[in-house]
Amino acid sequence: GRFTYEIGLGTSELTAQFRDLDLDVALAAYDQEPVTFAAWQRGSLTLRRETPRAPITMRASGVSTALLRADRVAVTGTWTATLQNERWFAEHDHRLLDVARAYGTVAWPAAEDSTRALLNGPLTLDIADVGAVVSAARRSGINVSESLAGVTGPADGTLAMSGSIARLVISGRVESGALALPTGAPATALADIVYDGDTLRATRFELDTPGLRMSGDASMGMTSGRLTGAFAADA
Repeated sequence: GRFTYEIGLGTSELTAQFRDLDLDVALAAYDQEPVTFAAWQRGSLTLRRETPRAPITMRASGVSTALLRADRVAVTGTWTATLQNERWFAEHDHRLLDVARAYGTVAWPAAEDSTRALLNGPLTLDIADVGAVVSAARRSGINVSESLAGVTGPADGTLAMSGSIARLVISGRVESGALALPTGAPATALADIVYDGDTLRATRFELDTPGLRMSGDASMGMTSGRLTGAFAADA
């Protein structure tokens, strides 16, 4: 819809509520590509200006509810976003595919096309079971390589977000000291990853299990599930 917001001589404030908002539909209205994550959004938004010449401040908060969509990561959780001094700042805490937790903060400059504005912020990833993540991803239509099936155990990630809302890039290290391979053998692993929505790359990985140590690099297409790379092994 359309409305007119008239700035008065004193303090002005506008509050709105929203629900059943599909971010993909909102982006499509501005000819933007969909993002990696899929969720219904509900929440509130407040615009405030202290005087007619003061900058507008904005605060929004919401709840994400999983929206199942092929080739996408369904998320549930909460978020807040604040616009002040022409800069956005957001805090978020979500579960991905209902089997992993991702939380952190992110900031980006206000811009006419906010989906293209460069963003940055830390991201922490807690995975209770790697195998459950692989299974959930494959059920949602994300073709995670079958070579990862059967690997179980927890993992943690210390990551950073960059890129833009339209083209989010996540990079950093994911590691585990308590994996179990499909054979039942214990293992430890680490990977320095870069994820851009199309490809998940491990620019360096290490896997240690009794009697064998492997290291190398790998790349997996998120649509094709094709896994390529090179490795060296020491028995």
